[in-house]
Amino acid sequence: MTGMNRQHPLASRFDHMPSLKIHTWLVGLAILYTVFPILIALLGVGLARLFNCTNAGLEYTCGISGLGDVITLMVFAHWLGLFTLPTGGFLSIIGALSLLGRLVWRWLR
Repeated sequence: MTGMNRQHPLASRFDHMPSLKIHTWLVGLAILYTVFPILIALLGVGLARLFNCTNAGLEYTCGISGLGDVITLMVFAHWLGLFTLPTGGFLSIIGALSLLGRLVWRWLR
């Protein structure tokens, strides 16, 4: 009867892991990090249409002083995606796989 209370050998490895809620939030944060530059660029295009800004070459000009510069920076923020898409995609995949493994581990236990 003493063998019935014995834990699985790998159970002690998972004792130090963060809670499932924190793990899920971290995966969501990694996904948001991945797509954030694209969202900023789309928001910039939407603001340019909202304020009737004109596209003069590579710059936006608006009736409100300084707004054209901000919108131009927002529209070109998608170039940050060259960094965030690979790194955030890698983090998102690793996080999602570890979360899936953790859920399977909890289900099998």
